[in-house]
Order: sequence, then structure tokens, then C-alpha cells
Amino acid sequence: MDLDAARKIREIKAAKQIEEMPLEVRLEKFYDLLRENNISAFSTYEREERKLEKDDRFLLVRILP
Repeated sequence: MDLDAARKIREIKAAKQIEEMPLEVRLEKFYDLLRENNISAFSTYEREERKLEKDDRFLLVRILP
């Protein structure tokens, strides 16, 4: 499976979870991801994105309602 196909599958899975999961739960999962990766509140998105992008929890908040 190529990387584009794998990414699309992850995005479809995340879209389904976004529909089923309340925003508060998704945000808590995202905050857990930030804590686990020691992401600083003073860092830039561009600097930290690579640490986060492979985790499915990252996709749960990419498109906020």
C-alpha cells in the first residue's frame, strides 16, 4: 500500500470518529498527544507537526467544526 492510500484510509477513519465523538473527547485525546510528545506551548506548528502527523489523534482536530 502506498503512502497516499494509507493516508486516505486514516483520514476516512478520522472523519468517521469525528462524526461519532464529541468535540470535548477529541480535544482531550489531542491534548494527551501533545503531552505525550512534550510539545511546548511556545513552539511553532511547523516545528512540531512532524512529531504529531503520524498519530491518528492528530487527525481528530485537523478540521474543527
